[in-house]
Amino acid sequence: MRVVVTGIGVVSAIGTGRAAFEQALFAGVRGIRRVSLFDVDDQRGQLAAEVVDPLVVDGGDEHPLSRTDVMGVVAAREAVGDAALPEETLAHCALAVGGTVGGMLENEEYLARLHAAERGSIPPDEIRSWLLRHPLSSTANAIARLGGALGPRTTVCSACSSGANAIVIAARAVAEGRAGSALAVGTDALCRLTLSGFNALGVVDVEPCRPFDVGRRGLNLGEGAGALVLEPLEAAQKRGARIYAEVLGWSIGSEAHHITNPLETGEGAASVLRGALAHAGAEASHVAYVNAHGTGTPLNDAMEARALRDVLGTRVTQVPVSSSKGQIGHTLGAAGALEAIATILAIATSRVPPTAGLETPDPACALDHVIGSARSVEVPLAISSSFGFGGANTALVLGRVGVASGRASIPARRAVVVTGVGAATLAGDAGSTVAQMLASSPDTQVAAIAHDARVEVKARLDPARARRLDRLSRMGAAAVVEAFDAAGVSADERASSGVVLGTHLATLDDSAAFMHRVFTKGARLASPADFPNLVLSSPTGHATIYAAARGPSFTVSGMTSSGEAAWLAGMDVVASGECARAVVGGVGCRNLVVDAALDPMVAGWLAGDRGARAEPPVRGEGAAVLVLEASSEAKRRNANILASVAGTGVVAARPGRVVSVDDVARALRAAVGDATEVPLVVAPSLMAFTTDALDAAKIRAHRVIAGEPTCGWYEELGAVHLVAAVRAVAGGLDGALVVGASPGMAIAVWLRSSV
Repeated sequence: MRVVVTGIGVVSAIGTGRAAFEQALFAGVRGIRRVSLFDVDDQRGQLAAEVVDPLVVDGGDEHPLSRTDVMGVVAAREAVGDAALPEETLAHCALAVGGTVGGMLENEEYLARLHAAERGSIPPDEIRSWLLRHPLSSTANAIARLGGALGPRTTVCSACSSGANAIVIAARAVAEGRAGSALAVGTDALCRLTLSGFNALGVVDVEPCRPFDVGRRGLNLGEGAGALVLEPLEAAQKRGARIYAEVLGWSIGSEAHHITNPLETGEGAASVLRGALAHAGAEASHVAYVNAHGTGTPLNDAMEARALRDVLGTRVTQVPVSSSKGQIGHTLGAAGALEAIATILAIATSRVPPTAGLETPDPACALDHVIGSARSVEVPLAISSSFGFGGANTALVLGRVGVASGRASIPARRAVVVTGVGAATLAGDAGSTVAQMLASSPDTQVAAIAHDARVEVKARLDPARARRLDRLSRMGAAAVVEAFDAAGVSADERASSGVVLGTHLATLDDSAAFMHRVFTKGARLASPADFPNLVLSSPTGHATIYAAARGPSFTVSGMTSSGEAAWLAGMDVVASGECARAVVGGVGCRNLVVDAALDPMVAGWLAGDRGARAEPPVRGEGAAVLVLEASSEAKRRNANILASVAGTGVVAARPGRVVSVDDVARALRAAVGDATEVPLVVAPSLMAFTTDALDAAKIRAHRVIAGEPTCGWYEELGAVHLVAAVRAVAGGLDGALVVGASPGMAIAVWLRSSV
């Protein structure tokens, strides 16, 4: 199906609301000013594009909201209202949210106190508030509850391309008919961590930034939110909706080069630009405007200019190019969404906005820059580009309806199989972990797990190549390489493979230590080496670099079902034909600050569920991944197929409610179809509602196991369950059912033996 944009919502430093944003955008208004949200006296660069419009959203006493949440909700509400979606459509509308910082602004001082071991002094209500509003995925729950889009939801982080990837995830769901409509949101708030971190990297301009200018010295951060409602073209036309533009094509890729610096040749950026045009069925000669990533840093702007020259050829000086960051700053997770909206407004109004701050173009950036004021020009087709830390690149092709009439129809979803698994857990590699899990029972812990146990994988990695990796990324890289090796994927094949990892809180101890240093020693002593690893997307970025995987790559966050959520997102990438294969799974590490805050609550939760076995759970850590591959590709290279993906079920909880037994039962039934018996169920934990849900779904399980006794309890444990299920099926079982549950989602995966 063809996908169109029927609703837009905006929160930005130059205006809140589409109309205000549009007027300021084309007038070249700059929203960059001294930060007032927090003290910046000790920061080298003190300017940012801060939202100054009052934003009021009542989340209720039971649901505290972060600034990131509030901006996302405000933009989502406007987009849904702008699209005038019928209530029955909104009730099943899918939601994809991109971001990077979540509730960091509100919790930085709290984390610094936890790092300083002041845990006993923090009131329980403050701990609860942190737990509810800090995780990146909490924004999606807030938007579902307060802004609409009540269907399945996904939270994605790929650093600065997060908002663009949210649009891709939403558009793909609509194009394939898996969602009748979708809401894509990118949202991020300013915070001390990112301002201190980018200052430490030396890439912040102390004055308003000047993208592509010969005198450019860096970027200015920004904040805001962009939201788009996406619908099938026919449905939008049938109900008489206003159509802003069509989402014609997209491409996601990884440079596998460096965790912060782009590939200077521009090859990585050029690859996704070409890929997006090919996906749209368009040629470079069709491009009438480019909304560039254009950060204002010397490296990025020169790289992007090279990529555009490579793709556009002799037309490079004839296609208008502008960057929005001189007006709204670099809004990180929101950038891809806000800049896509700027591109759509250019298409809809036949005007292209200027690059604010650009006066004298750098000869190394010889493009057709829009300088000084907006330019009137017909824009039937345009590109919006986003490039993130770790080489996470995304390009969108947007245009007027029907302009890319040569685009091929959306192919049928491909059958997907599993051809390899990898793990790094407290029980060892994939084989050791599965063997211990299958030998366990609800009342038996096969291997005693120490409360201070840590997974160590240094011996499995090349020291020279792994020297920049933090502990979380080492676990992820070790599991990814094991899976590639197990699947027999060659170096050339890895180069076109994707990596999708799920993680919940990443290295929060390191974030706490970073902020403690900022508060006690000053922002100018923030560590430039530590900062890049604090972004939720860094484990995926490091894994792509270590494994030399250049396909679609990003991180997914889904609270207690982060592993299963990543599996779903990676499955969609492979099934859609966007890459032949992807390594998907989860990676999580123990964090002392999380233990201090979370364990008492988890203990109480499990105590009520498990009756006599009410001791606090031992928190674990680790990584587990699978190679998901198109069945046709696996057969072509004569791969050993371990299991086939027979079905999935995804059910969103009612807004403001946690997942119920009925939600899980419906997910189970959707996954297994008419089956009434399954040989094995791998459960999210040893929780009574798993068996209650099986009963409600009228499914008889011959055996139910969980990974907690072997691996400890952690939010990404569902990826270990998937690996165990695959190995069980490969070992002779006819099928295995994996159950995942988070506060907002129930997920079920049905795996069968290969046929």
